[in-house]
Amino acid sequence: MKLLAIIGNNNKFEMKRFFLDPFEKKVLKTVEKYSLLEKGDRVLVSFSGGPDSQALLSFLLSIESLFELEIGVFHLNHKLREEADEEEKLIREQIKNLGLRDFIYSYDVRAFAKENKLSLEDAGRKIRYQFLERISEENNYNKIALGHQLNDSVETFLMRFIRGTSLEGLRGIAPKREKFIRPLIEVEKEEIESYLNRKEIDYFIDRSNLSGKNLRSRVRHYLIPYFLTVNPRFHQAVKRLMEVFEEENELLEETAEKLFKKYSVFLNGGVELRLKKPAQQTIWRRLAKKAYFSAGGVRVDFRHLDRIAKLVERGRGKVSLPGGIEAVVKDRRTIYFGRPKGDEAESLEFTEVYFRPPGEKSLSSLGYLIKGEFLEYNSELARKIKSTPSTVALLDVALLKLPLIIRTWKKGDTFYPLGLGKPKKLQDFFVDKKIPRVRRHRIPLVESKGNIVWVGGLMIDDRFKVTEKTKRVLRLELVKEKKNGV
Repeated sequence: MKLLAIIGNNNKFEMKRFFLDPFEKKVLKTVEKYSLLEKGDRVLVSFSGGPDSQALLSFLLSIESLFELEIGVFHLNHKLREEADEEEKLIREQIKNLGLRDFIYSYDVRAFAKENKLSLEDAGRKIRYQFLERISEENNYNKIALGHQLNDSVETFLMRFIRGTSLEGLRGIAPKREKFIRPLIEVEKEEIESYLNRKEIDYFIDRSNLSGKNLRSRVRHYLIPYFLTVNPRFHQAVKRLMEVFEEENELLEETAEKLFKKYSVFLNGGVELRLKKPAQQTIWRRLAKKAYFSAGGVRVDFRHLDRIAKLVERGRGKVSLPGGIEAVVKDRRTIYFGRPKGDEAESLEFTEVYFRPPGEKSLSSLGYLIKGEFLEYNSELARKIKSTPSTVALLDVALLKLPLIIRTWKKGDTFYPLGLGKPKKLQDFFVDKKIPRVRRHRIPLVESKGNIVWVGGLMIDDRFKVTEKTKRVLRLELVKEKKNGV
């Protein structure tokens, strides 16, 4: 397999720029535009061996010394095609020749899809992201590079348009989301293929992508080719449209945020919007969404928000929303969001559940999924403890009794906040953390032997922390369950 020659480490910054291929210069502009990379980044590349991932890896190697990058490569053999094992072998050889660290795994995606009632595409994506997040965390990669390009983004835009969404949901693929970056997001497929031909870099073709079974394939192979007969620069036209939509969406969001902060009132366990004068439906939809989640909502889609906006035009009405929330339209300027009778503690639709790790448990009425796994305590884990995010808890297994109980706050709850060394009322802790009353009953509490060991997403109990004497660690993680629609 022919590979890109890497620019020498001794060249100056300007020389490196000068010797970049035009394609690499264009991608570098995207990197700078969205601040995708910084000097010293450790980057894990999701690599399939296809044209997009080959171009991505080649680009990152071309700027490796410029940004002082440390690059690792992840590949997943989905076991879906006859040639997959041979491709894995060639990829392993390629990464070895490049002198890069590789993380190559095989997984029965078909069996996983069947077990979880997912499409092969969705199952493969879920498994890949799980591997990427785990590998990056365990090996200190602070960036994960994905090979999505402009064609992919345009397809996503059209799919959302076809299915129906709001302006907020009418967008392509983001260049950056948390640690995930997409340096190729502004280049077209044809540019990638031309670049690989110039560099004489071979790549694999996944024949399953040529079928027209799912919506993305139909958009790719039937809809877009027609649009290209009308406008040969269709992808660039949609790119400009997405940029305009993004700018307008940001402006509307800023306006809605200012109005919400100015005219929202926490009342009777809920939130009431009190505008001084009627607003347009598009503003009401955004205000309604903010008020709904502030009142403890878990998921909402465009049809709910649109119905609320239309009731505001009428000046009265009521809408029942997911999570037991009601939106009561009092007049064209006032809506109340809350549970019946305004008693968030009594009306919360959550009963305590038992959780025995390893594995995961859905806390759907709270909007979370909790995951648990056991780890051996070692020096590498010890180094990571201080940088553990609040959505993750590391607990000493020897101090716990399984199964764990997951419940919500009740009056009189106390725990020992990490580092404090003495008990504190949970209510006072919430006040110190400025947690609104309407949210306190939606925070999962993890309990063992009658003690709160973790205030989910906020802080662990000091008595159950990991110390030098710890041998096994229970790692718990709270993940927000995906919401439908907007």
